[in-house]
Order: sequence, then structure tokens, then C-alpha cells
Amino acid sequence: MRELFENNKAVLDCVITGGERAAVEGASVTWTPSGTGTSSKESQITPHGHLFRKTSTLTLGRERWFTEQNVECSVQQKNSKKPDIKNLSAGTPAGQKFPGWL
Repeated sequence: MRELFENNKAVLDCVITGGERAAVEGASVTWTPSGTGTSSKESQITPHGHLFRKTSTLTLGRERWFTEQNVECSVQQKNSKKPDIKNLSAGTPAGQKFPGWL
């Protein structure tokens, strides 16, 4: 995942890669948190060398980014019972500011 601030929004990418197109295509992505102040979208499957890649992008509003404690990207393979979960700590400690962003 990466974060990038554009227009007071945090943009996070969850990239799925694999050697089989069907496996990448069949993987589903769930973002936590979801709901108010968030939006997500998935890209088309694209070849990347010998691999296939799909990207899910979550956009959080500025307020939501700084109040969330954790953001998760959960990838569930079509025939798997256990998802692969990646965590990203969001926000900042109380009172701390990133220079140039606020």
C-alpha cells in the first residue's frame, strides 16, 4: 500500500499480483474502514512481465485519515478460507502534524 495526499484525500493502493490470470481476477478485495468518507475502486487485470496485476484503490477524506487508527486491505482468493490481510496505521498521534500538509 502507498499513501499519497491529493486534494485533502489519502489514496491507498492494494496491489494483487500472481502468475495465473484467473487467480488474480478471482481475488476479492475488502477495505476496512469502509462507509462514510471512503470510496474504493478496482483496476482491470494487466500483464506485468510474467505476472498479472490488479490494483484496488481506497480514497479516504482528510478527516477520516487522521481519525482512523488502522486501515486494512483484505484479499480473499476464490477457493481460500483465510484472507491475506495487510494493515496500515493511519492518522497521527494526538497533536502531531506533518509539516507542509496542514
